[in-house]
Amino acid sequence: METDFLQSVWTIIDDNIDEPLLSVEYLASNLAVSKSTLNRKLSTLSGLSANKIIKQQKLRKARTLLMSGKNVSETAYLAGFGTSSYFVQCFKEFYKETPKTYSKNHS
Repeated sequence: METDFLQSVWTIIDDNIDEPLLSVEYLASNLAVSKSTLNRKLSTLSGLSANKIIKQQKLRKARTLLMSGKNVSETAYLAGFGTSSYFVQCFKEFYKETPKTYSKNHS
């Protein structure tokens, strides 16, 4: 049951990853639960809030896009970040490198 719930979360996020408006509210609505129930379940199952899970999944997608040769602006857009500057800030916080440096060091 818990695995099915997490699988549903990942599927919804992956299917809508490029949407800047992908949010906890959107995720909760698609799972037919309240925001607080969603956060409580995800916290219990993964130790992370819904917001952090969405952001981390977007950053993982961004890493894949950078590795495929996309530039930073295009990657930010395709990974569903509203602005390139916010994307760079989040990426650096998560991976401890800027997207440009990361793509140079890991290509």
